Amino acid sequence: MGHSYSQNLIHCVYSTEGRRNLIRTALQPALWAFRGSIAKQKGIHLVSAGGTSNHAHILIALSPTMALAKALQTIKAYSSRWMAEHGATFKWQEGYGGFTVGALVQCNFGLRRQLRIAGVPVGRELQVPEPCYDTREPLDLLVDYN
Repeated sequence: MGHSYSQNLIHCVYSTEGRRNLIRTALQPALWAFRGSIAKQKGIHLVSAGGTSNHAHILIALSPTMALAKALQTIKAYSSRWMAEHGATFKWQEGYGGFTVGALVQCNFGLRRQLRIAGVPVGRELQVPEPCYDTREPLDLLVDYN
């Protein structure tokens, strides 16, 4: 490949300190939205955000130039400050869980080595056998998570 392409979807989970119920139900929608605005401001593509009274979930499309720890440190720090500004005695627990979200693209026609995703010839890089059928036609897919 002559250029770099990266799509790293990470599902992150982190808790309130002591996993206590510190996020009031009334504040949750605003907190989830705030995390999205901070992420956007800091160049972190937040796909989805949610959680409960004692933990949070986010799905981010992590840039290849940003470490996961840095992205979460940023989101957690700003959201802790936001919670304090809204009258909550609040702290996130140290640490987090980060889980790669992936997709297996299985073409059902064409040669696998001709598989292209968003114009990138990824099929050349796949180290898996060809499907049992072969129409000799190239397959071009646009895979997007938005």
